[in-house]
Amino acid sequence: SSAYQVVGAGPPGPAGRRWRTVGPAVNGGLLAVDPGHPRSMYLASGLGAELFASRDGGHSWRMERTLPVAGGYPTALLALPGRPGRLVLAINGGNGFAVADPTYAGKVLESSDGGAHWRDLGLPDSFVSAVVATPDGSTLAAVTKQGIDITDDQGAHWTHLDVPWTTDVSQASLVGGDLYIATLSGLYVVRDIAGDPAPPVLVFTPPGQSSAWVDGVTGDAQTVYAAGWQGGIYASRDSGATWTQVDGEPGQLLMFQDVNGTVYGAASNTIVVGTGGGASWTTWPEPVPDIYNQGVVAVGRTLYLGTWDTGVFSTSDQGQHYQWLGGVPDVNAYGLATVRGPGGGEIVAGTASNTYRASAAAAGTGSPAAWGPPAPQAAVGGITALVAASPDHSVVYKVRNGPRTGTYTIYASHDAGATWQQLGATQYGSAGALLADPADPRELVVTGSSNITGAALMVSTDAGATWSTLSLPAPVTALAGDPSDPRRLWLGGPGGLWTSAHRGRKLVQLRQRPVTAIAALPGDRIIAGGDGLAVSSDGGVTFRPARLPDLDLSVSALAASPLSPGTLYAATGGFHDAGFLKGGHGVYRSTDGGRSWQPFSAGLTDRDVLSLAFSPDGRTLYAGLQRGGVAEIPLTAGGQR
Repeated sequence: SSAYQVVGAGPPGPAGRRWRTVGPAVNGGLLAVDPGHPRSMYLASGLGAELFASRDGGHSWRMERTLPVAGGYPTALLALPGRPGRLVLAINGGNGFAVADPTYAGKVLESSDGGAHWRDLGLPDSFVSAVVATPDGSTLAAVTKQGIDITDDQGAHWTHLDVPWTTDVSQASLVGGDLYIATLSGLYVVRDIAGDPAPPVLVFTPPGQSSAWVDGVTGDAQTVYAAGWQGGIYASRDSGATWTQVDGEPGQLLMFQDVNGTVYGAASNTIVVGTGGGASWTTWPEPVPDIYNQGVVAVGRTLYLGTWDTGVFSTSDQGQHYQWLGGVPDVNAYGLATVRGPGGGEIVAGTASNTYRASAAAAGTGSPAAWGPPAPQAAVGGITALVAASPDHSVVYKVRNGPRTGTYTIYASHDAGATWQQLGATQYGSAGALLADPADPRELVVTGSSNITGAALMVSTDAGATWSTLSLPAPVTALAGDPSDPRRLWLGGPGGLWTSAHRGRKLVQLRQRPVTAIAALPGDRIIAGGDGLAVSSDGGVTFRPARLPDLDLSVSALAASPLSPGTLYAATGGFHDAGFLKGGHGVYRSTDGGRSWQPFSAGLTDRDVLSLAFSPDGRTLYAGLQRGGVAEIPLTAGGQR
């Protein structure tokens, strides 16, 4: 497993009070439909090693079983004919940017029971770019970095073909018995893949482009389509001998697929749709701006879109209207906040794709649709990890790190997360912490760090209209404000704990031990979290260790009850120790001001907890989970039980 959980670690929590998952279920991934049972659909998680199944056309999903790898990045998911639940999945240990499981490069797995059990088909270990199957499912071809491997006996034997290209593969598709491979150096074909396959030969490079890159390939028995990386779709009706441009400049295609003779290509906030062998092309709007489509599935007149980190959508009217079906309960809820909204309390969750929101009442129904599709700015690759509400719960703020560009941007919403306005200019670096000051509803504090400019502290005293920036001695990833003095701050990070009585000026270091979470209570009481918990009654000048179970842990968040002075909650998440990944221990509670802590995790399906937030009335506690969405637990009026 990729993480270990502690079992039997003391009392789980107060009797009658249990956590329950309320969403959002928004992660997406590779989508496949069972040829013989069109309401049976499968989704391979985009960033994990899970397989999810739906028996009702995508309206509800459940995880069948964790795959037989610790982690990975799926690149192909096929539902094959022959018998119900026959699946083939290609998965890689890394994706070029990150490594989920270093024990393997790539595998091809098969399930004969809808994902309940899996077996390795024995492909020689290599990064798998694509897998295709013949229409009857008898022959599989895997395109890897080392070549093309073919099996017609369910993995008992593989035939290897060397390839002439040395660049990455964009897509592969089986068209009329021939395997076409789109690469950065052109389009190649392997003839008669199920019979006597010939070595791959180059059949097409986009004319008039500065690059030979072919971004996608698809087709049916009559026509092969190829998409140039710099624009243009080309068609061949003679098995690749000659080519004609059939569409203009759709831009870079992120997904390209023929479904029952209709070609779908996703590009630049539109879906390009071709019919009649490429004679007619139209564009459909995408359901959400800037999403990343990972595949389409047609079931009758309904088209399903599987997306990266944005869930599953369907349309039955050619893209004029989309229904958001939610997704699978597999999302990282990095940040949480609650605000007062039209329907009472509203929950806002920050995820890898963006923020999702739901009313407390709707979330409590357990329906994925309660959270709605993500807010705008759902660009691929960015992460909204920081979310906070103003002290009166009227405004919610978020900080979004850009998609691998080394920037972050601050936003505010005055309508419970329905719309967002940017506050100030986009900053270089990566955001570390966000504080809506508890003593002043107009004061915001954001920290960030850059390899070029170093660590910085941004402070606004006018709700984000203007900002002042100060240099910091080290990166800061945790912030707390004095409940009665907006000028006074505590700042924590890998380098320790600092305090300032002047909004970040004149910093005084209090601790050198790493600090990952801070809570500031009235009367100069400070709780510091890291690889343990410590309590100070003099503003952080001195600390003493808190009493808690003797467990290795990492504190990810601290929250003080607004109704019960002296009651606090600590979230613990996964962490690395000497190179080993260790799991979190859920939530702990203290009723004596942080001096002692007890487990408070009954009902939590995921013990790796990333964030905590109270409802505006203080009677419900929410927890953001690692790959598990959001969980809630009701509290009494006193906030303790």
